[in-house]
Amino acid sequence: MNATVARIVEIMFQNTQMSDEVQALKDEVMNNCQERYQDMIDRGMDEDEAVAAVVDSLKGMEEVIAEYPRKGDYVSDYDEDEDEETEQDLVFSAQQIKRVSVLLTSDDINFEASDDEYIHVYYDKEDMPNLVVVANGSTLKIERDNKAEVRMERNQPMESMDQEWNSFSDLMNGIKKMLGSIKVNCQYGGGGEVTIALPQEYAIAVEIRATSGDVDVDDVNLSEILVETTSGDVSITLDEDKQPASIRLKGSSGDMDVNASTSRLTINTVSGDVEYYGDCPDISVTTVSGDAEIDGAMRQVNLKSVSGDIGLRVGSDTLQNVSCNTTSGDLTIHLPASLRGQVGVRMQTVSGSQHNRYGESMGAPLAWVSAHSVSGDVTVC
Repeated sequence: MNATVARIVEIMFQNTQMSDEVQALKDEVMNNCQERYQDMIDRGMDEDEAVAAVVDSLKGMEEVIAEYPRKGDYVSDYDEDEDEETEQDLVFSAQQIKRVSVLLTSDDINFEASDDEYIHVYYDKEDMPNLVVVANGSTLKIERDNKAEVRMERNQPMESMDQEWNSFSDLMNGIKKMLGSIKVNCQYGGGGEVTIALPQEYAIAVEIRATSGDVDVDDVNLSEILVETTSGDVSITLDEDKQPASIRLKGSSGDMDVNASTSRLTINTVSGDVEYYGDCPDISVTTVSGDAEIDGAMRQVNLKSVSGDIGLRVGSDTLQNVSCNTTSGDLTIHLPASLRGQVGVRMQTVSGSQHNRYGESMGAPLAWVSAHSVSGDVTVC
């Protein structure tokens, strides 16, 4: 464990009341930061650069932590009745909007089908008083408006990471001086919920960037989906007749559950679990410690994990190539009976067990399956 990274996390939580929930969050942040630090070191960064990368990954976490009671705070259990209607319904013409871009921190984000031909954005004004929803050309942008921007120029000597800091703000300033010219954008506020209702007549692209808020996409007509999140869970469920050109998901510790068909699926996560069901010709999933379960019709499949288990179930005879690799995770691959005798299987593990219950190709293979692990078990059936 790197001591500087541990001190950074301790400073972030030092003024927060340590409930069981906060302790669990702190442990998760600590583990993620240490993993990111080690990953940067393995990529060839020196210690200062790796620590700077860890700090950069923590943007938005201070706002998440601020939602919890601070030491010395008095928390009242009295709820005042609200007479004022605060629910907002903003309406936009779907004919001019081609893309919806959402940039939020700890707010939950929902996409659902609209009851008419318009785009609706629903949210509670009391929970999200600074939410900005604006159509800019063909893009509908949804974000909080109180951004803080900091610019630093390298006009003084770099400071050592061994210096003592008394607060997270002091630490951030030290990192900025160390790196030189930096631009930092922060968004404050969170804990609300925004719902975007889209009409079924138009296929719209969606870009979502969040920190800890959950993302739920249910039965909408989308041309493509991009979701980047830190610790929030992602759930996408689409009908068979709604097939975006691509689904791209990137996260850290949140789980990702996708039930949809698409031309290309790309998922990258650190410790979050992945579940996918649907028809997709081109699938790529990469995890560090999260488990992955993939089920459906596919042609090209590329699955990688370090310690997470991978389960693959191929549901059609369109398969051409499968590549599965882990370090210590187990690999289990189920192939369709219709391809028996037509698949070439290459499997290898150093210290784990390996089983080919599917059989060998009887001639020139129509498809290839490659399954490699260092210490995990490998099974093809």
